[in-house]
Amino acid sequence: MLVSCGADPGPALSPSAEALPAACPPLPCPFPIAVVLTVVADTRPEVFVEPSEAFFGQAFCTAASPESTCYVPGYGGTYELAVSAPGYTTARRTVVVENTGGEPCTCRRPATQHIEVALAAAR
Repeated sequence: MLVSCGADPGPALSPSAEALPAACPPLPCPFPIAVVLTVVADTRPEVFVEPSEAFFGQAFCTAASPESTCYVPGYGGTYELAVSAPGYTTARRTVVVENTGGEPCTCRRPATQHIEVALAAAR
């Protein structure tokens, strides 16, 4: 699923605690963010990020000239990202994210990867 940067993602998402062993109390686990992208372009285009996998199958973006910041929620894994905008060539990136935590009675968290993607004007 594609979500445009600057698009309203709807109500705030607050996932419930992850499944923990029966002896553990429920924890308010943080929303997992696997990848944070800073997308740079000559102008302020409407940017789209299509992840190969993500929590809820989409990325959430905010736009600020000339950069947009996009968040890909999820846990450890390999993410194939297609970053596009009207008038620009689609940029593709592969990002590997490892999990941290996961000990009994703790939240499993991704080691969030931060990448910058510069979009080139289409010819």
